[in-house]
Amino acid sequence: MKKTFRRFIRIGNKIEASPKFRRKSDADEWYEGMLKKKAFEKQGLEHAPQKEISVIEWSRIWMVAREASYPKSTTSPDDQRLRDYVLPKIGDRTLSSITSSDIRFLLEDISKEGFLKEGFKISPSTARG
Repeated sequence: MKKTFRRFIRIGNKIEASPKFRRKSDADEWYEGMLKKKAFEKQGLEHAPQKEISVIEWSRIWMVAREASYPKSTTSPDDQRLRDYVLPKIGDRTLSSITSSDIRFLLEDISKEGFLKEGFKISPSTARG
């Protein structure tokens, strides 16, 4: 008999089991997805919003999902960088209106402000659309 893997997650007062997976990585992926779903539900959402939303609205959802998957020591600096550098410049724009050029200009502005430390390099393909 082949080995199978399962993960379990508590949702409210019940424990939900994953389907059986042949690979542990697939079970882990299911678990991460359920953590994100749980984070969205905690915010009163069934799933990630499908409507046109602003960068600031999406950043809140993204941070909740990250906080469900990563330690506070990882997410706290990310949240601070968003609030200090990204949201003041493009937070009110809709996600679909952001272009790769906007991201390049944002990175240029941030580097001028000293956020990007010497030796920190960003590949040109990072901002490519």
